[in-house]
Amino acid sequence: MFTFQYYKGRPRKIWQYRLLIFLNPLVYIYLSLTALMLWCIRENLIWLRAEIALKPILLIVLNLLVVAFLTRLLWSAAKCLSDGGRIVPYFEISNIGKISRDTFTAGAAVAAHCEALDLLASQRGLVPLSHFGFKDDRLWQKVKWHDPEQGLHSVDGLITALEEERPFYLEEERAEIISELKKWQSALEQARVLAVPFCLVIRLSDKWISPMEMDERVGTFW
Repeated sequence: MFTFQYYKGRPRKIWQYRLLIFLNPLVYIYLSLTALMLWCIRENLIWLRAEIALKPILLIVLNLLVVAFLTRLLWSAAKCLSDGGRIVPYFEISNIGKISRDTFTAGAAVAAHCEALDLLASQRGLVPLSHFGFKDDRLWQKVKWHDPEQGLHSVDGLITALEEERPFYLEEERAEIISELKKWQSALEQARVLAVPFCLVIRLSDKWISPMEMDERVGTFW
């Protein structure tokens, strides 16, 4: 019997990733710089009222441009709090690009329908996708690796089930889920051949990963 926690159909753990924004020192730097720029604007306005001159006008314009830039950065960070996230395969060792990179940018549809897919898997006698996740060393957790053949069996079964149960999904949603699962299918088949253990982790809407993060991780996304 599998028991998993969800939030609006998605893995509940997505909230842990959303809250990581508050551990990012850049957010506090941006906030501090924005406050400083607003103070500068106030001081320059006082100067402008006392003396109509070109310099305070130029400084105000410059300050406003900096505030606009910082606001955009803060807005991008704030969007993480409502990010639906995606589920992506994570592999124990690097395979020099042999495992498909397509899976890293996919997984949003699977994440959005995670609870329904887990229920469908259970009904079909398959291991639910949530069983393969979502321990993540980025959250200072010990990753639990799984046999790719077991994951492949679940993915194969879900693709078959989704193709049979058309009335239960909107055609566009069903097609998107199947498309993502087929990318997993390809990557897990390669992992099976290469005997590379895998697990599933959650990512927010970052379609890239920094080399620094890759160096710090115990596994790899490709």
